Amino acid sequence: HWESLNDVVAQVTGVVVRETVPDTFLRRAHDLELVDLAPEDLLKRLSDGKVYRGELAGRAADNFFQPGNLIALRELALRHTAERVDAQMQAFKERHAISDVWSVGERLLVGVTGSPMSARLISATSRMATRLHTPWLAVHVETPAFLALSAEDRGRATDNLRMAEKLGAETITLSGEDVTEEMLRLARARNVTRIILGKPARPRWKEWIYGSVVNEIARSCGNIDLHIISGMGSDAGNRRPKTEEQPADWAGLGWGTGVVLIATLVCWPLAHHLDRVNLVMIYLLGVVWTAYRFGRRASLVASILSVVCFDFFFVPPVMTFAVSDTQYFLTFSIMLGVGLLISNITGRLRQQTDTLRRREERIRVLYKLSHDLSETPDTQQMMQTAGRQMEEFYKLPVLILTPDAQGSLEVRAGDSSGFGWTDNEKSVARWVFDKSQMAGAGSDTLAGATGLYLPLKGLRSTVGVLGIRPAVAKALMDPEQLQLLEKFASEIGGALESTRLSESAGRAEMQLEMEALKSSAATGKMILSSHLDERRILFLSPDLSQEQIIRELLSSLRLPQSAKIYQAILDREKASPTLIRADVSIPHARMPGLKGIQVAVGICPEGKYRLWVLFVSPQEDPRGHLTFLAGLSSFFQDPERVNALCRLTSPAQVLDAIRRIEVVPA
Repeated sequence: HWESLNDVVAQVTGVVVRETVPDTFLRRAHDLELVDLAPEDLLKRLSDGKVYRGELAGRAADNFFQPGNLIALRELALRHTAERVDAQMQAFKERHAISDVWSVGERLLVGVTGSPMSARLISATSRMATRLHTPWLAVHVETPAFLALSAEDRGRATDNLRMAEKLGAETITLSGEDVTEEMLRLARARNVTRIILGKPARPRWKEWIYGSVVNEIARSCGNIDLHIISGMGSDAGNRRPKTEEQPADWAGLGWGTGVVLIATLVCWPLAHHLDRVNLVMIYLLGVVWTAYRFGRRASLVASILSVVCFDFFFVPPVMTFAVSDTQYFLTFSIMLGVGLLISNITGRLRQQTDTLRRREERIRVLYKLSHDLSETPDTQQMMQTAGRQMEEFYKLPVLILTPDAQGSLEVRAGDSSGFGWTDNEKSVARWVFDKSQMAGAGSDTLAGATGLYLPLKGLRSTVGVLGIRPAVAKALMDPEQLQLLEKFASEIGGALESTRLSESAGRAEMQLEMEALKSSAATGKMILSSHLDERRILFLSPDLSQEQIIRELLSSLRLPQSAKIYQAILDREKASPTLIRADVSIPHARMPGLKGIQVAVGICPEGKYRLWVLFVSPQEDPRGHLTFLAGLSSFFQDPERVNALCRLTSPAQVLDAIRRIEVVPA
């Protein structure tokens, strides 16, 4: 009866169960208890008439209650209960900061890179996870070295992650300096029992110089098992990853050279008063400044020029590159080494700062989008807001499409003419909507399209399609870019579904109100005066707006959370105002925690609406709300009553008139 497993149960048993329990109900449960019974015992209870009686028991035994079905359903129940217990264990470890791995259940982790070998590694891990019936993680660590690789290698890493996701893995992208440290930290946090890596393909001398992730993890993984998978003939070992060529920063190189010249001019008059070690510090200060402002290349040039200038101008014999004291060679080496080290560290810091700045910008945009969508009640305005914000962020054409009444996808936000909205693009968008899968430019599916299309998924169904037209086909296939795009689509889809459900609920509520108003003659008498006193009867100026009148009437009730009630009434009035004939307005709302119905009456003889009756009722009593609304409709149907009330001049007269009307049969 688990709703999300309904299709699995139908596939196993051939019976579609109609009575289902929502997943949200089970997720909110504080505790979950499994009552397990062997299939043989259940069949015996069935034959004894303890489940069904008579012919119904026989039909159940021949159809749903077959031994094979019961064994499969038993495994399904045990497995999902185990997942719930595993989530509780993970939460307990996080609360108590436990980093040790508890090998109570298998969980695999595979390292993913841009190497061609990674695809085979992912396939092997998928097969292993299938045999073990266990979840697995595909983890990619973004290091400064990875960010310096060519777009081809970075794109291959993205493709490998997407491949792992299609095979059922949970894909995770981490950022850090040390692959081993980041991977082991995640493995311990997620209670991973086995780590799967590829067999090293580099020569041994390169491992001595640059280190080996496999060896480092083997020494540090503790009680986590390590599996090494060979490349199976892959050419990854003979292929050297290409680094992305950066354009020469001539301005930075010029500034680096200028800083060295300035340092030399500063050191020249100080050479007779300071030791040469102090002059080296001045040069290093210039290297640090160059690295901070212009990056690694400029600081590398500054480091080399600093050694050259120091040797030429300040090491005897001066004005030559000759060195009389061999000890200066050690000074040159340390000076160059420190300069290069500073250049490298500062370059990494700049790279990390840029990465953090980009991520901060993405988080800010996501937060702003989520906030704006939650503050926009109108569906069309919501889609326009989402499309505008995405175009501002990506600087690319964006379309948002949703189905019309006939099911055809229509452009609701964005400029279709600037997007290149052809019949081919329409067919791709239709496929994405029907299959709830990403397709289009840069993806593995329908890659010939101009735009990239993602489904806008809600909790229940796909509600639309998000289209974006990249300048380069794979420009949005970077792991972070793709994840951000998917989060955009998820936010928009969830907001659209939520708004549509609210609109449907509002329409259903208004339908109930209309039915109540139509049947108001059969609702019996209503005592309006019992909810009123003279302080709640106001005479209103015709110059006041609708919002001002509602605020005035609401203030006379002196209720807690008046701002929240005011907004609820306004939202309801904007959706569909409640009117009796053409001159009586009844703004109303339901709020939790109220003690009984609260009513205020406004008299405005010269206004658009001559009579206002504002009331707020407890949210827990919808029937009482509708009954009271029907009673008001019946009470004010007679135009003579409204005219009589509008001719009065004081709250006391109005209250007395209402009481007299209530005792006279309608």
